[in-house]
Amino acid sequence: MQLDLILKTAVDKGASDVHLSPDIAPIIRFNTRLEKLDAAAFSQRAMEQMALYVLGPENYKIFAGRGEIDTSYHIDGVGNFRVNIYRHRSMIAIAARIIKTEIPTLEY
Repeated sequence: MQLDLILKTAVDKGASDVHLSPDIAPIIRFNTRLEKLDAAAFSQRAMEQMALYVLGPENYKIFAGRGEIDTSYHIDGVGNFRVNIYRHRSMIAIAARIIKTEIPTLEY
């Protein structure tokens, strides 16, 4: 799935978040700075397929009724993600927060 490749790219680049909207190239966030990835934009149909892929059929039904859902997502060898799938202007969008696997120390 292309979603996994985009999330892996974001992790490899040290990003904090990934933003996906139909007809816009994927965007990754580095704290406050946004950067468009050199990748094709997704169609609305592709966004629906990604949402179904992440949520599964049962949670997708919940999303369809509410218009928004939060979930977690894991990619072996890459990491964990907190994912919000929502409708914006009646189109599906996805925001994913990369959960760091290494806990930072309090030492300076």
